[in-house]
Amino acid sequence: MLIKSGMLVLVLFLSVVFFASASLVILNVYEYRSLVSKKNINDQKKDHLNATWGRLILEYQTLTAP
Repeated sequence: MLIKSGMLVLVLFLSVVFFASASLVILNVYEYRSLVSKKNINDQKKDHLNATWGRLILEYQTLTAP
């Protein structure tokens, strides 16, 4: 009976460790995806700003050309 209760404690402990590890992995994946999403939004804003400046430079060069 002592061996069975020891095995039960071991199985419960390993189950808790497994689910805790899985929860941490899920949390890290969620955090990574959130950061990548924010980075993509910032990159899109930067690309839009660069495109705007490019259009302004072309317009300036066109209008000030001799």
